Amino acid sequence: MVGNGGSGKSTLAQGLSLRLKLPLVHLDRIFWQPGWKSINPENFDECLFKVINGESWIIDGNYTRTLEPRLSRSQAVIFLDMPRAVCLAGVLTRYFRFRGRGRPDMSPGCPEKVDGEFLRWVWNFNRNHRAAYLERFRSLDQPVVILRSRKAAARFLAGLESAA
Repeated sequence: MVGNGGSGKSTLAQGLSLRLKLPLVHLDRIFWQPGWKSINPENFDECLFKVINGESWIIDGNYTRTLEPRLSRSQAVIFLDMPRAVCLAGVLTRYFRFRGRGRPDMSPGCPEKVDGEFLRWVWNFNRNHRAAYLERFRSLDQPVVILRSRKAAARFLAGLESAA
């Protein structure tokens, strides 16, 4: 599952994990170590490859450097293609909800924070990354679900519940 920060990736991934009874991996929990220290790329890749070589999983996160190996092992892709205002509101809501403490999809020792660099990344995500994601998804054999609103994400999850 990929998409802009604040788009609802972690929330939807959690819901999918519960409904489908599949293990959930938040890439932020692998990448960030206590004190907001990043893991080195080799260790990140090692942890990621252990996950994607498993039988089934749901992965939440972008980390485009590792997109290709994840796509090669995925059965489906979900892209949360939300407007940037929705994502910024999501980031700010999350900040005020978890301010000063960690959130469930983040590594322990990483209290919620928002800085200018991250806000700029969210603001520019659609301009800088969206087209490349959509272009890459066109050549996939597996299903790609593109959700463009929070209502669409909720309907998607509800549809899985009614199909079960």
